[in-house]
Amino acid sequence: LINDSISYHYSIDNASTIRGNVNSKVLDCYQALLASEEWISRESLKIQKAFNKYKLMNLNVIMVREVFARSKEIKYDFSHSFRKQEKIIKMPLFKSAIDKSSLTEFNQLGMLPILLFKCHLNILSAFIYNIRSYFNFRKENRGEK
Repeated sequence: LINDSISYHYSIDNASTIRGNVNSKVLDCYQALLASEEWISRESLKIQKAFNKYKLMNLNVIMVREVFARSKEIKYDFSHSFRKQEKIIKMPLFKSAIDKSSLTEFNQLGMLPILLFKCHLNILSAFIYNIRSYFNFRKENRGEK
């Protein structure tokens, strides 16, 4: 081990772990977050809280880019996506992150679906993810016929 510090690089212009539509990416991201959590558990409370929010942001991205993602090749099925959402939010890492978060942390519109999870209004979160996914699909396929 050359360096024991934690680092992360996020890029929006390539295929990162969760920016595509391949189903295995949920588990890949989950495993990466689990491995990172082990490192973070040795850090200060401030870093741990920031990482908790990071897990929630990744949950948002997973829902929009994976669970509710649209594709030209596959017919979209909201009920299937909703059932998948329900399984994912019960995964220990994400469930814990939702449970540990406080209502005061939800001061950004992008965190609204997480707040709705916390209030057990999961169907409303699903509608928000569905809309976001739809607009992403339209934007990314503009000009194609």
